[in-house]
Amino acid sequence: MYMKKHSPTTNMDDVLNKKEALLYQQYLNEKYKREINKIEKSGTWKAGRISRFFANIRAKMFGRLPSRKMYEQVIIENNQLREQLLEQSASLQQKSLYHEDMLSLERMQLLRELKNSGQLYSHLNETLSSFEKYRTDMKETLVQIARLYMNEEPELKAYMYEQILNILPTEDIPEFMIRIGIEKDVPLTSTASFRGSLAARMRQAQYFPRLPEWQLDDKKSAYSFVEQFKIKVPHTNNYSYDIASLPLQEGIVIKPVNGAGGRGVYIVHDDKWIIDVKESSDFQGFDELRSRMYRDLEIGAVAEDSWFIEEIIYENKQEKLAGRDLKFYTFYGKVGLILEIIRYPEMRYCWWDSNLNRISVGKYDEQLFIGEGVTKEELQMVEELSEQIPAPFIRIDFLRSEYDLVFGEFTPKPGNYDEFNKEVDQRLGDDYLKAQVRLDMDLINGKQFEQFNAYRKDLVLRS
Repeated sequence: MYMKKHSPTTNMDDVLNKKEALLYQQYLNEKYKREINKIEKSGTWKAGRISRFFANIRAKMFGRLPSRKMYEQVIIENNQLREQLLEQSASLQQKSLYHEDMLSLERMQLLRELKNSGQLYSHLNETLSSFEKYRTDMKETLVQIARLYMNEEPELKAYMYEQILNILPTEDIPEFMIRIGIEKDVPLTSTASFRGSLAARMRQAQYFPRLPEWQLDDKKSAYSFVEQFKIKVPHTNNYSYDIASLPLQEGIVIKPVNGAGGRGVYIVHDDKWIIDVKESSDFQGFDELRSRMYRDLEIGAVAEDSWFIEEIIYENKQEKLAGRDLKFYTFYGKVGLILEIIRYPEMRYCWWDSNLNRISVGKYDEQLFIGEGVTKEELQMVEELSEQIPAPFIRIDFLRSEYDLVFGEFTPKPGNYDEFNKEVDQRLGDDYLKAQVRLDMDLINGKQFEQFNAYRKDLVLRS
């Protein structure tokens, strides 16, 4: 288990750099020796010995040997030439960087121009071809480098493999690196990915649309599952409405039956104060409300004209402060991440890890605030609920009321889950893999998931 004896990264880099520098110097020495030996054995060199001998004598007799000043001038000119080459190289690099910056800042505008001029599809084909070739070349290069380090000292080899594994996509990692990782305890951390696991799960959902977590995706019917665990849910009715028949009244939240990300959700405190949750803006009047709901349908923010209503959950009812969102990323009995959101008067976010420490994850970094978090008892309640769902991952959303947490909804596929930074993506990826193993073991040992199966039977009866 030599990995536990690793030196800090900087020391390991120094060792490798010095070793490579020494090898390079030895390589140059041997190369120069071979070239000198080749020249000295050539017929031209041998024939020129006599002429070089007499030329040196003439130079000594007539004072034409290169002077120290001449040598110094040659050195100065050589250094000037080297500086010019370095400047040209730096200039080319700056142009390349500028080109990359330009693409980053203006990419959409340039692509839109290609679209308008009828050239976008051909550009796509060229890009795909270049990308595939680049990826193939990079994969081959990294794998060949890994092979060349197979006989290095174990510690150096492990360190080099870690660097390669951090870059090489999981599907491109050759078997020999995985084998060495297992045999020699080289961390395979980079092979875990939350976005990769969810993408694979979406592929499974294409084969099996009724995956367990997706059976909980219906907002209203999910309440019946949660209520089995004595968890509070918002008061609602069992009706769905179109916009024309929707009963408009005070103290309600209007939600689309099929919606996500706050799209089409409106908090109606009263006729004078209605909040558009997605836009974090407020307005007045039921006529304006209906107009915005029709607009949601027209622009595709809401898929169909089917809505339901429920009570507003107030964090402070006297001040009409709607409850903040608390979204728990759960992995079969374990919470890996918590997102706390306040939506009004502007959207603000706070991320928490499973130890209830505030963290940064690479999303919403410019919209963060210092949240209030959750209690250990609330965390335990969420984890116990998660453990009754036979799925490796599901996000469970709650609202903060004046007294406790109120269930909101289940989310099998969180929006923009690909935007987490690499560290968080790998950590959540590990959470996903460990959850899958725990679930598999529980199923092997005969866990029945009684409440979930009762919920499934109820869904069948309703349909």
